[in-house]
Amino acid sequence: RTAITLLTLIPQLLRVKVRESYLRIKALELDRKVGMLRRQEEASWHVRMLTQEIRKSLNRHTILYTTLVELSKTLGLQNCAVWMPDVEKQEMNLTHELNERNSIGMQGHSVSIDDPEVTEITKSKGVRLLNPDSLLGTLTTRGELKPGVAAIRMPILKESDFKGGTPKTIETCYAILVLVLPDDFSGDLSSHEREILEVVADQVAVAL
Repeated sequence: RTAITLLTLIPQLLRVKVRESYLRIKALELDRKVGMLRRQEEASWHVRMLTQEIRKSLNRHTILYTTLVELSKTLGLQNCAVWMPDVEKQEMNLTHELNERNSIGMQGHSVSIDDPEVTEITKSKGVRLLNPDSLLGTLTTRGELKPGVAAIRMPILKESDFKGGTPKTIETCYAILVLVLPDDFSGDLSSHEREILEVVADQVAVAL
């Protein structure tokens, strides 16, 4: 009789345990999703604040520095920098950086505009993860080995592009935004992080 009772109870207990495990896993997944949504909401708030700052400011350096600060807060960056083409469009020069160096430290930080990686970044939309031996990445990290460095182009609009009140889509030149990612970088950016960078890059175009 006891054996019959156990044969009946054991499957029921197993089903209860399986159900408990399933519910525990679902609760953990829900916690992760809630955390992710909160982070995305916070990131979206930073982007909105940055967009407002860009629209109300006419000072190029203020816009660029605010961009670096807000992106660093939003994505937990170790550093981020703006590289601009020179007048002759022969080199990309480091012009703005979150972790600022003195004027002497800035000197000599140039990359040929014909550098293969620079060419690939400026010819394609979206965020690109840089190679470990990237010159742009090495100069931005000051030679330190970092788990991830990313870059995205930013269009430089000419004055003639604003005739008629709205800029035309004639983009002949680009600056580059380089981002030194957090130490816990997992190997790729989420679609939400990529979207944030693309929106910011388009907004910053008014300052370039």
